[in-house]
Amino acid sequence: MDAGIPASSTIIGVDVGGTFTDVVAVDEQSGRISVFKTPSTPANQAEGILAGIAGLHDDFTTISRIVHGTTVATNTVLEGNGAKVALITTAGFRDTLEIGRCRRMMADSMFNTKFVRPPPLVPRHLRFEVSERLSASGAILRPLDDDEVLRIAELIREEEVTAVAVCFLHSYLNPVHEKRAKDLLVKQLQSVMVCTSSEILPEIP
Repeated sequence: MDAGIPASSTIIGVDVGGTFTDVVAVDEQSGRISVFKTPSTPANQAEGILAGIAGLHDDFTTISRIVHGTTVATNTVLEGNGAKVALITTAGFRDTLEIGRCRRMMADSMFNTKFVRPPPLVPRHLRFEVSERLSASGAILRPLDDDEVLRIAELIREEEVTAVAVCFLHSYLNPVHEKRAKDLLVKQLQSVMVCTSSEILPEIP
């Protein structure tokens, strides 16, 4: 067993739903599974999560891992009632989100002449391109254009966007451009949430 992990450690799984928050605890030594359900707390989801964990497990020091999922996020995507989001990507890749491939490769859609692609999560007028490019190995081929990022920040402010996603090509190998773009955006758009793909999931698409 890894150093620092209690002899009897617990893995916690959490699913936050619109009405209830479900918590599952697994004792890694005995294999015992416990479950608990508590009302969700929309104003601050963390409160419901902590209440659920406390309802199952009173010794937080023995928790070795917490795995978190949320039905709320899935519902928000499906219902289209989340934040007004802008996307900033590498020049030439603005329409990748809309072109897509995955859905058309599925058996029930490839040869379905009535298939209608759902609208992209970010509409085209809120998708922006910036001059920068990394190679497939993460080397810088074209430095990030700071001035372009600042101009985009002004457009985003005019659109009253509440969240910005930065997704540059090959950033999972080298996040330097995404980090710089985020720094510039945060300074210009102080009330807007900015996140990067290299923060969320630094893996090859």
